[in-house]
Amino acid sequence: MTRTVWRQLCFAVDESCSAVVSLTVIGCNLFYLWQAPHSVVVPCFTAGCCVTAATGKVLKRVINQSRPAGAPKLSPGMPSNHAISLTFLALCTAYGLSPSFHPDRNAQLLQAGQLGVLGYAACGTGLRVYCGHHTWPQVLAGGALGLGSAALCLAANYAGYEGGNSGGRVDDLPTEWKQILQVGCVITGVLAFTSILRGSPLVERLMRKKPTKNTNA
Repeated sequence: MTRTVWRQLCFAVDESCSAVVSLTVIGCNLFYLWQAPHSVVVPCFTAGCCVTAATGKVLKRVINQSRPAGAPKLSPGMPSNHAISLTFLALCTAYGLSPSFHPDRNAQLLQAGQLGVLGYAACGTGLRVYCGHHTWPQVLAGGALGLGSAALCLAANYAGYEGGNSGGRVDDLPTEWKQILQVGCVITGVLAFTSILRGSPLVERLMRKKPTKNTNA
């Protein structure tokens, strides 16, 4: 009984992962647009994640490695796009929650947030294997690509930066450049997350549900 409940929970978390992460990222972007309209660091890193995930899709077609036997999808599985997105976003978010960026906030809460984000990413990535979508090499390759790409983006924006903006180099750009970046990032994000949500098992299942007829009418 306990094993059955655990298995159902794992599959539920895996099924909802794409929709939950996509909606959370969209919410964070809208929040920062409202709170810090002159900052472009969040949409820039979001676009970076989308570009990395698109690169992963290209690699899937080039490598053309099958998923494990019995996988729900028949498309190539190397590398795992879920692992790419989760690890990229987790590393960037954990970096953004560093207490050094928020000296007026509770450091322990920020560290708990970092652990929570990294833990969710690790769990979501591992579930891709547990639920039969990918092999461990496919997940590890996706994780390496996501982490590596995120590290490069963070280094390009913050390594050696001595300015006063918490958003790093991108927030020191002229206003005109930031506006162009923001528009480009929004377009990239909308296209990417529309595609992700359409392919989400949870969204697909909800869309398949038809309203029941009222037999008492």
